[in-house]
Amino acid sequence: MQPLPVIVGTGLTGCAISRALSRAGIDHLLVGPPPDPEGPRLGESLNLEGSLDILDYFPELQAAYTAKSAVTSHLGDIEVRCDLNMQRSRTSAAFYAAIGYKRPPEAFLHVDRRGFDAAAFASVLASPHCRHVDGRVEAVDHDPASDRVTRIVLDGGRELRPSTIFDATNHVRAIARHLGLELTTLGPAQRAVYGHYTFDGEVTDDERLWLTTHVVRLEPARDGVDGLAWYIPLRDGIASFGVGVDLGHGGDDRTLLDLAYAAIERRAIVPAGRFRGPDKVRTLPRYDHFMYARAFGGNWLLAGGTFCTTWFPAASGISSGFAAANVAPDFVRDPAAHGPAYETILRTLERPHGVFEWIRRVDPSTTSCGEVERRADTLVEQSVIRLLMTVQLRPQRVRGAVSGAIERLIRRHGFDPSGICLRVNRPADAAARLATLAQVLEVFAGQRPLAAIDGLIHRDVVVHIDRLRFTGLGGWKKWARHSHATWPFEQLRFEVVDHTYDPAADRLEVGIAAVAVENGVERRSAAERFVYRFEGDMVREIWTSRRNYSFLYGAKFARLPGFAAHVARLMWWNRRHPEAGASLSG
Repeated sequence: MQPLPVIVGTGLTGCAISRALSRAGIDHLLVGPPPDPEGPRLGESLNLEGSLDILDYFPELQAAYTAKSAVTSHLGDIEVRCDLNMQRSRTSAAFYAAIGYKRPPEAFLHVDRRGFDAAAFASVLASPHCRHVDGRVEAVDHDPASDRVTRIVLDGGRELRPSTIFDATNHVRAIARHLGLELTTLGPAQRAVYGHYTFDGEVTDDERLWLTTHVVRLEPARDGVDGLAWYIPLRDGIASFGVGVDLGHGGDDRTLLDLAYAAIERRAIVPAGRFRGPDKVRTLPRYDHFMYARAFGGNWLLAGGTFCTTWFPAASGISSGFAAANVAPDFVRDPAAHGPAYETILRTLERPHGVFEWIRRVDPSTTSCGEVERRADTLVEQSVIRLLMTVQLRPQRVRGAVSGAIERLIRRHGFDPSGICLRVNRPADAAARLATLAQVLEVFAGQRPLAAIDGLIHRDVVVHIDRLRFTGLGGWKKWARHSHATWPFEQLRFEVVDHTYDPAADRLEVGIAAVAVENGVERRSAAERFVYRFEGDMVREIWTSRRNYSFLYGAKFARLPGFAAHVARLMWWNRRHPEAGASLSG
């Protein structure tokens, strides 16, 4: 028999590769036992590219898909919500249309994996190009000289000689473990426990409860367990609860899952006492986060989770499998030409894994909303770039060319995630806000390093000066650098003389006086009015007036021509005095 491409693994990744080959008219073998028709699987919350690809590859199974309009991370008292609305504006619609997705879903997707893989398996077997071989791999012959897999032996002794082989067995690594590849672990070995719970009551349109994935850092003192928990709403009142802990963590499976559920309930993510179950607790008793040194060889490719496994909340397991499916037809024709692009995409998954590893390990009391938000923005930017790279793997050349052009544009000029990960909350009071403002004023006075402002003022801060509006921390830094270099004062400090705080709006209105020493003489200004709006731990918006700065810059500053002249001088000064590492954008 003529050698055929062989896909080892009948889960979702293997089925997606099979569908890609069938669509390209390539005959192939799908090897492995049929998927479990009943049980749930991990991989129920999809990222950007996974949401788009699963609709493309398996539109007939859309009854299992539900909207995922947001993902919220909980770290100590910090809560970061990322809006995942894919049709948030005309710009979004134009972006997806340009790369070939004419009708994207309204949001990312959750997928109910109960019986899903079995349904996908049955669907791909309907193609005349796919033939199923029920068996497990017991031996692999690999020729190091050509870097080709020449033969695989299944249980029962059946031999297959593949033209190309795709290992889609994830952590089993049925082919990969025979290739002598170097493997890098990405953190301690893990154990995962999860199950499906049923809601006792009517399912409503509550977005936080039914349309949002929640990821929760569990703390031993607070929750009785040290790990990372998740809540994923599915369809028909079913939700997935789970927890990942380091291997060797104490507690039996049921106890760990009960503790995770209680922690999620305690944070008011789900209503108390409304979920029943699970009927069965499922577990991965041991698994590793890892990445292989190579993703492909002379005729073999490590598909998706076989090449790398990362934190489940990164939602990359399914999307990386679809990346393998996207490249599969071209890889069959020319592995050397198309394998490198695929491997490059999968290597980008190490960054989002690092974000969740940080969430898992950091002491919540030592971090800030700004730091969590910055890392969330990294996830958003990387997801967009990875989508563009994935589209370029597909056979459609026009889509690939457009995606490549947009990718290069983003890499050159950056991606602005503003408006996506913005709902950041931490319980605050006037004292906490005054403490933050005091640090901001110390930086502006030159009493603290300018770099300290990065954790105090949001990078997209909006400053209103009378009717003018300025955006960006870079502009604030330019202003401060010029002031520090040109002020005539030997000493300068600012004092808050009165304040009012509106907790509902998180706005602090203050009277601030400047106290300066010039030529050995101390002078004090009148108290001027400022308003600061906070977001998380950071200043997000400022309202002020030109007249507030007459003491610092002279009476002419209060008039528009004098203000404009000052701005021109500081811009020219910053051009002549660039500072390594300083942000000069904005």
